Amino acid sequence: MQSINFNSGNYKEYAINGDENRVIRINVSDVGIITRIQDAMSKADNIAEEVSEREKNEDRTQLLKEYDQRAREMVNDIFGSDVCTAALGSVNVFSLASNGKPVLVNFLEALLAVVVQEIKSAQTAAQIKLEEKVEKYIVPVVAQPAVNVSELSDEDKKVLLRELLK
Repeated sequence: MQSINFNSGNYKEYAINGDENRVIRINVSDVGIITRIQDAMSKADNIAEEVSEREKNEDRTQLLKEYDQRAREMVNDIFGSDVCTAALGSVNVFSLASNGKPVLVNFLEALLAVVVQEIKSAQTAAQIKLEEKVEKYIVPVVAQPAVNVSELSDEDKKVLLRELLK
């Protein structure tokens, strides 16, 4: 089978909470990832509200299991691969952390901060490279000595004036 090889972005690996056995791989040059993360955060809020509404008539345990699976699929869709297993393990993504937020929301907020910073760094690096490439085409302006008009003869002043008015 033939292969198509190309640079498909800037992938970086991140250890989850410092644990190098729990690593996720992210294309930090994918500017669409920010929108997908924000959409996932919004959907997570909607899912939490939906669970609260449905639990009035249904078994809460079963609902949380169902929505955990839906939320994991949603997060994995952000990356096109399974990051939930490494990032969140087997904990239900709606379990509350010590700050009172679901672990899913904590993960997405931390992820968004990292991705935004990486994209800003990539943009800065790209700007610097562009400036370096353009710099060689810009002719440096060599300072010309100032002309002291009072030292010019009347004839030289007329020549200078004609040049300036062209």
